[in-house]
Amino acid sequence: MCPKQLTRIGIFHIEEAILDVLLEARQNGNNLEIKKIKQEIGVYGKWEKSDWIAVAILNKLEKEKRVQAQPIKDKKRGKFWQLTDAEYNRRADTDE
Repeated sequence: MCPKQLTRIGIFHIEEAILDVLLEARQNGNNLEIKKIKQEIGVYGKWEKSDWIAVAILNKLEKEKRVQAQPIKDKKRGKFWQLTDAEYNRRADTDE
């Protein structure tokens, strides 16, 4: 397998991890802040600046309209992340 294929596979798996975390959160009636997402997928504080991985993937998924961010009302900065309705329905249908 060539390096580009390995990179695509790695990105796919990180996306799936994030989407799975957000699906479980939504099923439990929660939205998650980035810190919690990073902890759940195992990149929070693993090495210096490891956080950028989750942020970059969330931004990619947001552009693809698979996730959306909502501002946190009580904070000047920060967002809650959640699956879009379309992504939730797609994942919930395949989860059964």
